[in-house]
Amino acid sequence: MKKYSGLLMISALLLGGCGGEDSGGVNIPKVELKTDDINFQVFNLVYQGMALNDPKYQPISVDMSFDNPITGIQTNQTTLQNYMFASGGVMTIPDSEKNALDLIDYKLSFKDSKQALATGTFPIQFKDGKSQPLIFATGDTTQSPSNYQVSVVERPTPSNSANGTFPVYFMNTTNESVKLDLYYDDAIYTDATQASVKSQTLSQQINI
Repeated sequence: MKKYSGLLMISALLLGGCGGEDSGGVNIPKVELKTDDINFQVFNLVYQGMALNDPKYQPISVDMSFDNPITGIQTNQTTLQNYMFASGGVMTIPDSEKNALDLIDYKLSFKDSKQALATGTFPIQFKDGKSQPLIFATGDTTQSPSNYQVSVVERPTPSNSANGTFPVYFMNTTNESVKLDLYYDDAIYTDATQASVKSQTLSQQINI
């Protein structure tokens, strides 16, 4: 089984105001910080080689943080109890300046463990103040050395599908391009074949 890697990055708007001594009792209006929303979904693909009900099975945690000079450090932690399961949430950060990029840090670890399995940063794209990243935490505890990674892609917008079909995607979390072949009832589904899916990206839409 193959495993995964990644990173998250974001823009921050530094809002400031002019100030001075208040000698005339003038009320200075507060500046309201605009915000951007990260509507994320995290997938647990860290294979541990055991049944989910095994008492030795360890849930994983994905921590994200963003350091803003005005608002301070903002954090978010998502814990996933089971392998192949996903959990979503929203992280709100100060609105980004046009064309500005600031980093969001991540840390992958087992729940309640101080030791990080993987750390890093990654970029993120906003549209109308919102972003919808898909975050894949991957690794294999049965391999030595283990290779834990976090991969991040923006949620795709499906195009219209033919009646009776629905869109699916393949996520390549490896560090190399791969060929995609899809099998159904032991027969290759030729309409799904894609010659190359680049590393850390989604395949083109497949209608099933």
